[in-house]
Amino acid sequence: MIQCKIIADSSFSEVEKMVNRFLQINKIEKIVQIVNLSDEQYVAMAIYYEVKTVK
Repeated sequence: MIQCKIIADSSFSEVEKMVNRFLQINKIEKIVQIVNLSDEQYVAMAIYYEVKTVK
Protein backbone atom coordinates (compact mmCIF):
# COMPACT_ATOMS: atom_id res chain seq x y z
CA MET A 1 0.00 0.00 0.00
CA ILE A 2 1.35 3.44 -0.91
CA GLN A 3 0.83 6.26 1.56
CA CYS A 4 1.72 9.95 1.62
CA LYS A 5 3.10 12.15 4.38
CA ILE A 6 3.38 15.93 3.96
CA ILE A 7 5.97 17.66 6.12
CA ALA A 8 6.07 21.46 6.24
CA ASP A 9 7.75 24.26 8.21
CA SER A 10 9.20 27.70 7.67
CA SER A 11 12.83 26.61 7.23
CA PHE A 12 14.55 23.96 5.14
CA SER A 13 16.68 22.72 8.05
CA GLU A 14 13.58 22.05 10.19
CA VAL A 15 11.85 20.18 7.35
CA GLU A 16 15.01 18.14 6.78
CA LYS A 17 15.12 17.18 10.48
CA MET A 18 11.44 16.21 10.47
CA VAL A 19 11.83 14.12 7.29
CA ASN A 20 14.80 12.25 8.74
CA ARG A 21 12.96 11.65 12.02
CA PHE A 22 9.86 10.41 10.16
CA LEU A 23 11.92 7.96 8.07
CA GLN A 24 13.79 6.60 11.11
CA ILE A 25 10.73 6.16 13.31
CA ASN A 26 8.50 4.54 10.70
CA LYS A 27 11.09 2.21 9.13
CA ILE A 28 9.82 2.83 5.63
CA GLU A 29 10.23 -0.18 3.33
CA LYS A 30 10.48 1.80 0.09
CA ILE A 31 10.25 5.48 -0.83
CA VAL A 32 8.27 5.78 -4.05
CA GLN A 33 8.69 9.52 -4.64
CA ILE A 34 9.53 12.75 -2.84
CA VAL A 35 7.84 15.91 -4.14
CA ASN A 36 8.98 19.42 -3.30
CA LEU A 37 5.95 21.61 -2.53
CA SER A 38 7.91 24.68 -1.41
CA ASP A 39 7.29 28.26 -2.41
CA GLU A 40 8.88 31.59 -1.46
CA GLN A 41 7.38 31.61 2.03
CA TYR A 42 7.09 28.00 3.13
CA VAL A 43 9.07 24.77 2.82
CA ALA A 44 7.08 21.58 2.31
CA MET A 45 7.75 18.06 1.06
CA ALA A 46 5.40 15.20 0.23
CA ILE A 47 6.84 11.73 0.77
CA TYR A 48 5.10 8.86 -1.01
CA TYR A 49 6.16 5.59 0.57
CA GLU A 50 5.28 1.93 0.59
CA VAL A 51 4.39 0.03 3.73
CA LYS A 52 4.05 -3.68 4.31
CA THR A 53 0.50 -4.92 4.58
CA VAL A 54 -0.07 -7.58 7.20
CA LYS A 55 -2.44 -10.32 6.07
